[in-house]
Amino acid sequence: KELTVDGAVRLADYSTLGEATTWKYGLTWAPIEDITFRGTMSEAVRAPNIAELFDPQLPITINATDDPCDPSNVAFGSQYREDNCISALRSNGVSDADILDGSGNYIWMNPLTARFSGTSGGNPNLDVETAETMTVGFVFTPRFVDGFSFTLDYWDVEIEDAISAVLPLDILNGCYDSPNFPNVGFCDAISRRGDGGLNGLTTGQINFAKLEASGYDFAANYSFDVGANTFGASLVGSYQEKLDRYFNPLDE
Repeated sequence: KELTVDGAVRLADYSTLGEATTWKYGLTWAPIEDITFRGTMSEAVRAPNIAELFDPQLPITINATDDPCDPSNVAFGSQYREDNCISALRSNGVSDADILDGSGNYIWMNPLTARFSGTSGGNPNLDVETAETMTVGFVFTPRFVDGFSFTLDYWDVEIEDAISAVLPLDILNGCYDSPNFPNVGFCDAISRRGDGGLNGLTTGQINFAKLEASGYDFAANYSFDVGANTFGASLVGSYQEKLDRYFNPLDE
């Protein structure tokens, strides 16, 4: 019989990221000789690698007509897009007379019709990815079947703030369609000129994606003796019930 409780904490200090803490705690309980129950909860982190942090910024070009604040686009976003565009234009010095008419209708004319420049590369401001994990299961070793064991574990993993590259259009829409304008990450990557036209956009790696996975692992083992020799057979498998990847900042 057994009852074990264990835990651990680790503090990491990264030269580029600062401090990150991970932890775990687990329980093992064997009320009788034939079966053992076990479970673990933990929080893990992954620090961004050198390429994700420091890949050089390379030039890209972006279609200026993709501007969410363009008169042809402003009505096709979220309920927040027009108000966010008005706020952005005002903060860049565009007068209210150039943004709204006397009836309060949006009239700003995009001065750009071609393309504007941007950059894409590593992001030295990346933070760690964080994963919440859970595993629960049991080990069955029946005394009435000598040499046999069976294990079954359920696992669930959710990664938050996963590092992934974002398309320029998703950055633009993710900024101006957000209820939390100006949001950190997307709006910070956009700059405008004094007349309101887009001046630049920086894309690359951002902590925004999310992954969720869960499933079952199982294993059956049987060993037996024949004379002086021992033979064994095993069956090991995994069933994945869920694998969801959230890589579109506009669709959670």
